[in-house]
Amino acid sequence: MNTNSNTTEETRAIVELFYKRRALNDINGVIDLIADNIQWEIRRDKALAPWLGNRSSKEEIRKFFSLQKQYVESLIFDTN
Repeated sequence: MNTNSNTTEETRAIVELFYKRRALNDINGVIDLIADNIQWEIRRDKALAPWLGNRSSKEEIRKFFSLQKQYVESLIFDTN
């Protein structure tokens, strides 16, 4: 049995589900896909984009999406 192939397929399925939920603006669904122990880092100037920075919990990730929604107008989210 090739466990690398299985892991790759499982990872691909989770990533596709993440993007699908994100496209539907299903933030709770996105949060459900995130591990409890996470290190989320987006390094840039938080003065210019307040949603950036380090996050380490689901609640902090929720805050990321909340701030992003507050500051960014999303016209379309499509991964095709």
